[in-house]
Amino acid sequence: MDIYLSINNNQQIIQLPILPDQYDMTYPMNNTTKSTINSGDMRIIGLKGLKSISFSSFFPSKEYGFIREKTAYSAITNEGYLAWDYVKLIEEWMEERVPIRLVITDTPINIAVTIDSFTYGIKDGSGDIHYSISLTEFRFVETNKKKVI
Repeated sequence: MDIYLSINNNQQIIQLPILPDQYDMTYPMNNTTKSTINSGDMRIIGLKGLKSISFSSFFPSKEYGFIREKTAYSAITNEGYLAWDYVKLIEEWMEERVPIRLVITDTPINIAVTIDSFTYGIKDGSGDIHYSISLTEFRFVETNKKKVI
């Protein structure tokens, strides 16, 4: 399993160098409860909500033997990332306000998402940057074009 984040049809790609030990995907439904005069409460099945996922891991400051992809890359520069490069890139994506693509290999997860929060910091003297990220599904708006006569 590998986890990839990318923007603009793989113009820039991050393969997470260290996989999170777990992730949680939430798939909500917008169900509601309505009270009726004769039958009491009734559950109304609503439309599907937006999926969300969050996970935590760290960006390594040096090469470890357990890094998933030792030469994490950018499709543009073909250069490897250092720990702060990952942070900088994710922050740039947030500032650009564009959806990103989340792909988790060996699973059916391949969805457009937005970054809801990105928290990072250094916990020890290793220089590794520990982070938590929360992502929510992004649905592209499709409009029907009407012909004006």
